[in-house]
Order: sequence, then structure tokens, then C-alpha cells
Amino acid sequence: MKHLPLWIFGIAYLLIFSLYLDKIPMIAMDEGWNAFYALDQFGDNPHALSTSIQYKLFFLYYLLLAGWMKIWGISLVTVRAFAVFSGLFGLIGLYQLLCHITSNKKLISAGLFAFLMCNITVVTFRWGRPEGLILVLLIWALFFLVKAIQENRPKLLNIVGLLMGLMILTHPYSVLVVLATLCVLSTLPFKPIVSYRYFISGGLIIGSILIIKALFWDFEYLQTQFIPHITERLSFMDTSQSLLDKWVYFWHSYTLGIKRLYILLFEIGILIYGTLAFRKDPLISNISRIGLFSFIFGMLILSPFRRRYMGIVMICSLITSIVMLCRNKTHSKKIITLCLLVYITNNMLGNLYYIYKHRNNTPYSTISKQLHAEIPPEAKVIAPIQLWLALHPIYTVTNIHNESKS
Repeated sequence: MKHLPLWIFGIAYLLIFSLYLDKIPMIAMDEGWNAFYALDQFGDNPHALSTSIQYKLFFLYYLLLAGWMKIWGISLVTVRAFAVFSGLFGLIGLYQLLCHITSNKKLISAGLFAFLMCNITVVTFRWGRPEGLILVLLIWALFFLVKAIQENRPKLLNIVGLLMGLMILTHPYSVLVVLATLCVLSTLPFKPIVSYRYFISGGLIIGSILIIKALFWDFEYLQTQFIPHITERLSFMDTSQSLLDKWVYFWHSYTLGIKRLYILLFEIGILIYGTLAFRKDPLISNISRIGLFSFIFGMLILSPFRRRYMGIVMICSLITSIVMLCRNKTHSKKIITLCLLVYITNNMLGNLYYIYKHRNNTPYSTISKQLHAEIPPEAKVIAPIQLWLALHPIYTVTNIHNESKS
């Protein structure tokens, strides 16, 4: 059968990621918040939003989520199913990328399996947040970057710039990848001016959309709240914490003490190794630099650098490790293979432990049914925003920013 690994892992992905969708992971505040905002801005929410939204200009995820809820209805499962569905396109993109690098089905399968087992993947593509869509766009951007390098077609950088622009349109933290890519464009096997021209021209398409929306639809927001909303997340605007404090915060949140220490060491270590040991390999060196620079810029620029942002690093490290194994002259191939196997095993054990720990969570749909059975339809409900999906359409309080901070 043609594309057999894709069929196997695609079906496995849908089965695994659809399991216990309304009980694992536990609902986050942002899931109700995002669904409410998507319906308010691009749907038919009967209750007007009374506060400004932090990412009013970065609307791609909310636009797509609103269309998805229009078709499938409003529930936690619906919101999370959009993330699962998005992830399937990421899996397809990763498969296409790996096939473009190698014809070895074992290595392709190893890459797809590692993607399915990564803790960040499991959470991101079962969660009602925009990070999943960002990773999908990143995978396809890297696919066209690989294609441009291997086929000597610098014009494809136009698509890379376009896709990375869409990442920013999804969430502004994606600017980390854009900054990292701008740093490596001069090292691609093309004339630097050509690389920058095509990449920037693709990104300007999205930049134009942002400017038009800002000036014609969101000008008041741009004047009054946009700058404070963005700068409050920037490291140089937060003088209360040192860089060491921010690193300690990230360290504890990502490694969970030392439980996930090896995962962090592998993801960062493989990128450092790719940057230093494969300087003359345009694929390994540049993908490694994009992942490594994204991490460094994140630690320096964002406050805090959250665990979920590491999906960018994970994708780059995973692709880098597979490309290394494809190189016949890689002297450390056995060591890389062993390290990758330990990495996958660590992630698998972490996933199994997390599922076991939360196996008795009450399904969100059960909570929703119980609430609707107890609350009269004409009631005005005041509740945490996490319950908006359960209480729709009787949840009428709309000042969600204040609720989230109370």
C-alpha cells in the first residue's frame, strides 16, 4: 500500500488522541476563554464581550475555531477535537518532510512514532489553545525549507515566510521562530539577498493583513491597549525577575524537578550538536539553529518562557535527529539512535503515568449534564470561565478578563 506508514500512524494518532478527550488533560482556563472569544468575534454569541482581548489582532486560531464550532456545536470535546484534527495535518506534513529526506521507512516510522509519543504533542493536540495550530504551520514551513534547500529552489522561501507569518497571526510568541529564521537565512546555500527577499516577501503578505485589520477594524484597540498587552509579556519590561529567576521557573515547569530532565537535555543537546558538528550540512545545521535560537530568544525576550512554547524546540530537535540518522557518514549514529530511543521511552512513560494519574477524572460532559439539570434555563450564571463551555448558552457573564484575574 502506498504511504503505508502514514496510514498506520494516522489511524493510531486519531485513536490515541481521541481517547478520554473530555477528561484528560483537565480543562484549562484558556479553553473556555478561547471558545468564548472565538464565538464572540466570529460567531453568533448573543452576549456582547465587555472587555478587550489581548490577542485581538492575532485571530487565525479563533477564526478557524469559530467555523469549527459552527459546524459541530459548542462543547469541550468539540474545541479539543479541532486541535486533534489540526494535528493530523501536522502528522501529514511531518511524513512528507521525512519522505523528502529519506526513503527508509524505518526512519520515517521512527520519526512519526516519536512525534506521537512526545509529551508536548499529546497535550498540545488535545487542548483548546492555539499552540497546536502553530506546530502544524511550523512543520509545513520546515517542509518547504527542506524542499528549497534540497531542490535548490529559493523561491520556496516565499512559502516559508508566508507560513511563519500565519504562525504569528495565530499567536505572537511565534515571532521567536521568525527571528531565529532571519538569523540563519544568510547561511542557506543561496545568495543571502535572494533568501531574505523571498522569505520577507512571503511574510509581508501576512503583515499587510495585520496592518489593514489594525488600522481599519482595531484602531482604537491599537491606540489604547495593544502595546500594554504585548509589552507585559516581554522580559525587558519585567524588572522584578532576573534571567536566572526566569530560567529556574522554566526549569521547574518543564522538567517537573528532574522527572523530565532527560527530555530537556536531549532536545537542547541535539540542537547544539547539530549546530556545532554539522556546520557544513545545510539541513541539519539550519534546522538546529532555528530550534536553538528560538529557545534562546524565548528565554531572553519572553517573561515567562512557558512550557508549552517548547513545542517549537521539540519539532526542530526531532527532525534534526532523524536527518542525522539519514546521513551515512554520521560517526555517532549508534549513539544518536540510543539517545532517541531513550527520549521516546521517557515520553512514553511520562504519558502513561499522566494517564494513570488522571484516569479517574470526572468527564467534563458529565459535569455539564449535572449543571444543566440543576440550573434553570432563565438563570443568570456567575461562574469561572472554565465552566463557560459546560453552561452555554445560559452563561451570560461576559467580563472574562476580570473573572480570570479574580
